[in-house]
Amino acid sequence: MPQAALGFTSYSDDGALVVTSAEHELTRTFGYKGAQTAIDEAGMSFRNVLARDLHDLRGIAGSRYNHGSLDLLDYYRANFPNLMSKP
Repeated sequence: MPQAALGFTSYSDDGALVVTSAEHELTRTFGYKGAQTAIDEAGMSFRNVLARDLHDLRGIAGSRYNHGSLDLLDYYRANFPNLMSKP
């Protein structure tokens, strides 16, 4: 998160959340929706894209992934503070 297609970090440095396959299929970045999302969000800041992804997941799964989401934010703050700064 966010999808690797946007190239904010290297594939090996991308953060992720483990969610069920059924929930993943409902996200805005799964399958064909992901290609369109990448086009629509080209040029957007990392922070805004990540916020959209987290909002999307929360709409699908409620608060089930709150702890993982906070861990993901901590990971990016620690390892990529420049991406997490406000534009």
